[in-house]
Amino acid sequence: MERQGELEAALRLRREQLIPLWYRLGSERDVAATQEKIADIFWIRGDLEEARRIREEEAAPIYKRIGAGVEGVNNLGQVARIIARRGEGTRALQILQQDVLPAAERTGNLHVQAESYSAIVEIISDLGQFDEARRIVDDHLLPLALAAGDPLLLARTLESQCSIMRSQGEAEQALHILEESVLPIIQRYGSAFNVAITYGRMADALTQLGRIEEAKEIRLTREGATYDRFGVLREVALTKVKLADILRQQGKLADAEKLLTEEAIPETKKIGEPLLIGFALLGFADVLIGQCRWAEALKFCEGDVLPLCRGQEFNRLRLPTLGRIAHCKLQLHDENTAWRILKHQVLKDTENLGVKADLIDVRTLLAQVHLARHQKSPRSYKNDRAEARRQLQLAWHEAQQIQLPTAKLEAIATLMKENGWSPPT
Repeated sequence: MERQGELEAALRLRREQLIPLWYRLGSERDVAATQEKIADIFWIRGDLEEARRIREEEAAPIYKRIGAGVEGVNNLGQVARIIARRGEGTRALQILQQDVLPAAERTGNLHVQAESYSAIVEIISDLGQFDEARRIVDDHLLPLALAAGDPLLLARTLESQCSIMRSQGEAEQALHILEESVLPIIQRYGSAFNVAITYGRMADALTQLGRIEEAKEIRLTREGATYDRFGVLREVALTKVKLADILRQQGKLADAEKLLTEEAIPETKKIGEPLLIGFALLGFADVLIGQCRWAEALKFCEGDVLPLCRGQEFNRLRLPTLGRIAHCKLQLHDENTAWRILKHQVLKDTENLGVKADLIDVRTLLAQVHLARHQKSPRSYKNDRAEARRQLQLAWHEAQQIQLPTAKLEAIATLMKENGWSPPT
């Protein structure tokens, strides 16, 4: 991968010299391969639409004309990844399952098959189908990586497995695999960019475990600096969003707000990836909530974040956004609206999505809403106290099954004790 200062030079070289050269030599395969490299530059710069256009309109027709099966399948798989990034995960998954994977299996090429399965795992994980994603990794990706004898392919497969494990609440095990199995392989066989990605996944696990100072160190020194050097705009912006969340958790709300409003949010909007923009905006809403600016946070979530959420692909953004809205409603003493949002829009879908840490947060917030309603009108909401206790007990039991930060576990225990209940043994 070229560094930032080299991207423009590489783009000019390929467009102005290499493509004319390959045409003069009559090598259409090299023309298409060069077009793919040009598409990669636009991908790196965050111009997904131009990256897609080049692959579909420039490279794909050549591969089809010359019968380049392996290259054509790989190119179509990359098109599907771009479509997924644009917020059309269901359409991308259909392309991968109906067109790319069968063609990849016909080639007999293990790497092509692995890339196809890897893209499918990435998308269905985004859709919350973690059990199916894990099955594909175990039944298809790992055997392919081992059969291919490619250390980097094996490391990337283990990284996919770790991402799924984190989402299912197994952050400690995921971190162990990343540190002990993945990182040594990546450091030996991969590029500095590959190493930064692995460190980023380690920082994700550390944040989930509440070890935010260690995560912050990685974001600043191991991850963000490398992405800056390589000019990978999406990863630069995403790292800033995650760093802002760490600053928020450390109570440095002004610093988090500045990083989001002056850098991360403008950069994500420039890239134009809906989910990425949404998570940056949601990070800003969390800062407003941390500053007790409930009305502003509510207006921001309803007017700026929620409109981005369309279709199943956006459940990962829609559900936490609705949770923030419910939280603000509770703080603004609109307990009934908060209850309706959580009970009828958030709880069931969060259960189905399968991110256990998020489910625990929803149950805890719902318990607080029930307690607030009961306190306001014990006679009208006589069953709410019992329902609050039930939700907290469920949250406590679920918290025992995953590696939840100690502070969150203590918050559940404190809420129970304040209401005269002992945490279940």
